[in-house]
Amino acid sequence: MLDEQSIASLDALVGALAAGRVHILSGAPGTGKTAVSLRFIDDGLRRGERAVLVTSQRPTDLRALAGHLGIEFEMAMAEDRLVILRHGRDRTARLSRPGALHSAVDELRSLAMPMAPDRLVIDSVAPFLPDDGVPSGVIGRLVEVLEMLDATSIVTIPGRLGDSYDRRLEPLVQDAAAVLHLARRAEGIG
Repeated sequence: MLDEQSIASLDALVGALAAGRVHILSGAPGTGKTAVSLRFIDDGLRRGERAVLVTSQRPTDLRALAGHLGIEFEMAMAEDRLVILRHGRDRTARLSRPGALHSAVDELRSLAMPMAPDRLVIDSVAPFLPDDGVPSGVIGRLVEVLEMLDATSIVTIPGRLGDSYDRRLEPLVQDAAAVLHLARRAEGIG
């Protein structure tokens, strides 16, 4: 059980994550997906690993949350051990054009491959899903890129996978080493 003041790392929650594999973390807004993801990145950086974080968070919000958790990323960024890629509102709008989602996955591959990250977080996968709800192969391509990178990865999904399961996520779910769900409970987050 997590309390809201001390979000633990996923390694501490599940014992250990499968190296080089994808782990899915789902949950409603406010359950701590981003906080757990930041701890996951921080744990790796403290071990001298390299990391990539793909996020829609504004840099100021991300810094504020990291600071609240006692995490400082500036040194790792200056040493090129951490790269933060943001898909903001303008980026998300551009992703809605035909072929843009495939290009975004290819861009992630081209930016991350030279770095050879040990850890990678995609918080959240939602911008990689086409708005029309039609499977496009983008998630399958994303899974291929994650396999090529061979990084221990977390991909966050808003909501609960069991509720209105999105078939477009099937390649990701099938490839995942674990699917974890965070939920609010009276005694904290579990």
